[in-house]
Amino acid sequence: MTKKILIIQSSPRENDSITNNLIQKIEDKIVKKHKNAIITYKNLSKNPLPHPTNETISAYFTPKEMLTDELNSAINLSNKLTDELLDSNIVIVGAPMWNFSIPSSLKAWLDHIVRVGKTFSKDDNGYFGLAENKKAIIIIASGGVYSNSSIDFNEPYLRFIFNFIGISDIQIIKAEGLSYPNKRENALKNADIMIDNLIL
Repeated sequence: MTKKILIIQSSPRENDSITNNLIQKIEDKIVKKHKNAIITYKNLSKNPLPHPTNETISAYFTPKEMLTDELNSAINLSNKLTDELLDSNIVIVGAPMWNFSIPSSLKAWLDHIVRVGKTFSKDDNGYFGLAENKKAIIIIASGGVYSNSSIDFNEPYLRFIFNFIGISDIQIIKAEGLSYPNKRENALKNADIMIDNLIL
C-alpha cells in the first residue's frame, strides 16, 4: 500500500531549524523504506494560515445542507486541510517550543483540523476521534530541558489533541537543552537515535 505522508513545519528558521532538520532525517528514512510514498508538505512559516474567523466557526457548526455560499467559502480552507490529514497515513509535525508552548502558526493549523463531524464527534458517552488508523510523529526542540515539567505545554497538549481526534499511535522525538553548549551535542545525538528507532 502506498504510504501518504503529511509534513507540517512550523519553524521559520529554515535550515537553521532543529525541527526542520530532524523532519528531513525522518523523511529520508520514510522514503528509503516506502519508495512510493506520497508526501504533502505544509510550511506554516512560508505560507501562514489565517486564523478561523467568526464565519469559519459558524460554518463548522452549520449542517452541510444549510451552508450558504459565504459559509462554504469561509470553510473551504479548513475542509482542504482536514481532508489532507484524513487522507494521510503518517503525519509529521515540527513543534519547536516557543515561550513554553507551540508556535501560533501550528495552533492555527490545529484550529482548522480539529473539527466536529470531521475529525471528532460525540455521543451520550462523550467525545471520540474520527481520524483513526494513523501515526503521528512529533518533533520538539527546546533551549531548556522541560520533560516531565509543569511548564512543558508542548508535549502534553499535542499528545492530548492528537488523541482527541483519534490518533493514538504517537511517537515523540525531542531535542532538549539546545541553548546549553554542554547539552546540545548529546541532545542532537539522542534525537538521531530516536529517529533510528522509529517504527514506520
